[in-house]
Amino acid sequence: MKELISRRRVFELGAGATLTVSLIGCETATDLLNLAQPTMRVQDIALKSVGLNQQTVGIDTAINNPNPLSLLINQLAMNFNLAGKDLGTATLGSPVELGANRETSVGLDYSTNLIELLGNGLSDLQVSGTGGIPYELAGNANLSRFNLPVPLKYQGSVNLNDLAPMLGIFG
Repeated sequence: MKELISRRRVFELGAGATLTVSLIGCETATDLLNLAQPTMRVQDIALKSVGLNQQTVGIDTAINNPNPLSLLINQLAMNFNLAGKDLGTATLGSPVELGANRETSVGLDYSTNLIELLGNGLSDLQVSGTGGIPYELAGNANLSRFNLPVPLKYQGSVNLNDLAPMLGIFG
């Protein structure tokens, strides 16, 4: 009996060492499990509330899970950069399940002072050739099964004409 326990322990130690060595080169969950990298796109950006000192920007995103198994995101932190200015970080209120081989809608809310940002910086605002203000969402999603970060990033532009009337910038 003692010999059996000893062999089992040797197997456990060997398996643990093999797993540890194989994980050293892996940086993300997708590397570890040969999963395809989830991607994100923005469906809509809109002002959800406008106050004197604070506005809430709602960003509706879609995260595509191209894998044959569902993934549970238990944490998500996404930085929002508009016109080269950091507007803060949005986090999930509750976990989100990404269905297998499909997109899942995820809403993010950013509370900031857009009036101050755009009002004071309109002269040096970089506008793209299509008349849009460039923005970027970047951050990490933590997959609960594997407790490893998956990077997500999206770049786009939002039209100033869509934001300005709501902020009272151009009447």
